[in-house]
Amino acid sequence: ANFQVLEIKGTKVIFSAVRTVDTISEQHITYDHLDVNLGSGFKTGSGTFTVCRPQEPKYRFTFSAQSGYVKFEHTVVYVKKNQRTIFKIGDYNNAADGDLNNLSYTWLMNLTKNDRVKLSSLHHLLANSDYPVTFTGELLHT
Repeated sequence: ANFQVLEIKGTKVIFSAVRTVDTISEQHITYDHLDVNLGSGFKTGSGTFTVCRPQEPKYRFTFSAQSGYVKFEHTVVYVKKNQRTIFKIGDYNNAADGDLNNLSYTWLMNLTKNDRVKLSSLHHLLANSDYPVTFTGELLHT
């Protein structure tokens, strides 16, 4: 446990963005506040993380949300690097009670200075104080 605490203290870039208002539907995901923005790389208004420093290129990201109330066959979150979709996080549960499923994912990316990471959604994600949408990232030191 102590090793993990020391690793976090040594990290120079960490962000934790949260959205707690308005359901998200077919758009770039933006956030209403930042719990942490060490390194100043995250902008809530655009929902974009930009690599500001030419440091080690490995970053760890996490995303968590709930699929919305409105029934769709699926909900998809697109992970984009420099406006290009790298991969998708999806809920393809089309059962009658398929709403409010957790979408959660952790991934690593190699990034260089000025690379941008942004998420967008297809169909609804629920966003309120009980079901926040969260996007976090941190620079990993190897």
